[in-house]
Parts: sequence; C-alpha cells; structure tokens
Amino acid sequence: MIEYRKCLLFVLIITLVSSLTQAATVKVINVHSDKMNRDIPATIILPDSYEQNQKQKFPVLYLLHGAGGDHSGWVARTEVAKLSDKYNMIVFCPDGGRTSWYFDSPIDPSYQYETHVARECVSFVDKNYRSQSNRESRAICGLSMGGHGAIFLAIRHKET
Repeated sequence: MIEYRKCLLFVLIITLVSSLTQAATVKVINVHSDKMNRDIPATIILPDSYEQNQKQKFPVLYLLHGAGGDHSGWVARTEVAKLSDKYNMIVFCPDGGRTSWYFDSPIDPSYQYETHVARECVSFVDKNYRSQSNRESRAICGLSMGGHGAIFLAIRHKET
C-alpha cells in the first residue's frame, strides 16, 4: 500500500512539473511592410511542440485585434498561448493600426493594412517559420474591427 502511494505521488509530481514546463513561446517581432515603407509590430505565438520537433510544420491562425487595440491585446487579455499549445498551431497577431478596418486606404499611404496582413504577414510567416504554407492550413478571425477584417480578407484573398 505504501509503494502504491509513493508511485501515485511520483506520477502526480511528474504530471504537474511537465504541465508547468510546457508553454508556448510568445514573441513580439517586426514585420517590414514594403507597401507602407516601415516596420510594423506583431505578436507570434509558437506552440511548445515547435521546438521539440524541428521538422514539423504547423497550421497558422491569424488573429486580428479590434479598433483601438493592437497586436498585444490577445496575449494580454486571453489564454491564446495555452490554446496554441493545446491545438498545436502557430498564432500570429498582426498590428492593424488603431482604426484601419484592415483596408488599404485610397487616401493615406500609411494605412495599407489589407496588403500588409493578407500578403506581407502571410509571406513573412511562411518564410521565417515552419508553417504549413497552404490555404487549407490557415485560418483568420478577429474581434470587432478584427472580425470585420477577417471576413473582408477571407473574401478578398480566398487563394491565401
């Protein structure tokens, strides 16, 4: 009976330690926009398994923030990093400006967020990370303005 308890305690400790050591990697990076001629910040979340298997490629979720927010909001206000681990996917949170609605502005050359997200960010992720670089392995969603952007970009860039 004592050996059973020791074994059970050992298993519980190992389970707890392994669950604490698994954590997605969250990085703030800059993605250069040729269209806007500047670097734009983004947050990328790599699942814990990204470092464990150097040959594996991952699906990518593009997660867009709402008006008044920025790329860091999802990590700060949700458990998206845990979900990256749970579902074994890369999560990419581009910055969409304060009120871009993820359009390319016909007036303001500094607000070209449709091109930035749909082309420049996707190209950046596929070039610099082990992403599954096909449309079937990409998803896009967002909150408020980001929800609008997700629908708009999905309709306008079906091939991506």
